Amino acid sequence: MTARYGGEEFAVILPHTDHKRALATGELIRSAVEALAVPHLDTAISSVVTVSVGVATAMAASGGTIEMPHGLLRAADVALYKAKTGGRNRVEGALLFLPKETFPTAVLPSYQP
Repeated sequence: MTARYGGEEFAVILPHTDHKRALATGELIRSAVEALAVPHLDTAISSVVTVSVGVATAMAASGGTIEMPHGLLRAADVALYKAKTGGRNRVEGALLFLPKETFPTAVLPSYQP
């Protein structure tokens, strides 16, 4: 599910998706936008429109401490900021560990250290 989240931001919700696949999806989105080659006028950053992507994945784990959904949104925002400050037109991610006891196993993939 994709939704506008703020003025220039979008949220993409990927249920039952592990961190590796979430990062890969972020890269697909980033490269698809760049491939459109939409001219980006009045900026020295890039000649075409690009996107920076912040990915946050929540995993159920014993002893996890992240509160949902605030922790997940905050982590995605931090990852997005890291992508922007790291040069833009890139994907950065964060992996969060949620209390396993809080969420049904069917909702979140389990982390096995």
